[in-house]
Amino acid sequence: MLADQIEEIFRKGLDAGQEGLHYINSTFSNPSIEDLEIIIRDESNCETDPLLELLFFPDESIQIQLEDLLKSQDFQKKDEKAVAEYLITRKPETTIHFWGTEDVLKLAVPFSAIVQFISRLNISRRPDKRITESISKFVRKKFRNLCRVKLRNSRFVSTENNVFFMCRFFEKIENENDDFFNGLGFVLHFLDGVRVDRDLFLFLMDKKRFYFKNLQRAETFETQLMKNNIETLMQQGLRAPPINKDEARQKIMMIDKISLGIFGKTDYFGPEHDRTDISMRE
Repeated sequence: MLADQIEEIFRKGLDAGQEGLHYINSTFSNPSIEDLEIIIRDESNCETDPLLELLFFPDESIQIQLEDLLKSQDFQKKDEKAVAEYLITRKPETTIHFWGTEDVLKLAVPFSAIVQFISRLNISRRPDKRITESISKFVRKKFRNLCRVKLRNSRFVSTENNVFFMCRFFEKIENENDDFFNGLGFVLHFLDGVRVDRDLFLFLMDKKRFYFKNLQRAETFETQLMKNNIETLMQQGLRAPPINKDEARQKIMMIDKISLGIFGKTDYFGPEHDRTDISMRE
């Protein structure tokens, strides 16, 4: 069944998005469709594998189409090879559409592209049942498969604290707009750095403190820049902060929203915070 669905996806065609088209044009000097066909057939070309990976990368829109099947089955890592071998016997073909153009590349799907495509689906990755039940209970139906896909693509360890955190996130954070998925992306990246059970509230506040410090650094640097030119500041050992003020504020607000939703509290870091180090010197 999985091979059937993947073959149908190939049959309908794939899209090389704007970033994909930019990569192709910059790497291969604006190649024609005929040039791309030659590159793909040339197994000795070191650029062939990255090109195939780009063209056959299953993005979230593709993964969503397969999620209902994947969540209903208990696929193992070894099943990837079986699905790939089953697919190649069918000699699947596809068409690649390029963003902003009418160009279409028709080709037989190489076996290496099939293997990479299936590997990127993470078919053996099964999130903790408590988390998927929380998604089913609290997330709007139209968003559930996208949430499951993002979980399937994540690599955080399902410790008890992490599972509790994710379940509470889906229960308490309103899932009406892009802010929810921005928050989900932040949380999954945040938990990816947690390999053992620890106090996640304190860990989250450490993240907030990091962004707060960078916000202060950015504001201090801007104040200094009004009095001195950039060369003078660099000679004094002062450097621009690695994050801009708007991004830092957005992260702080996101952390507050998540922390208040999950833990019912957050920490305040004001100008008088005595542990805040706003030094910009290296």
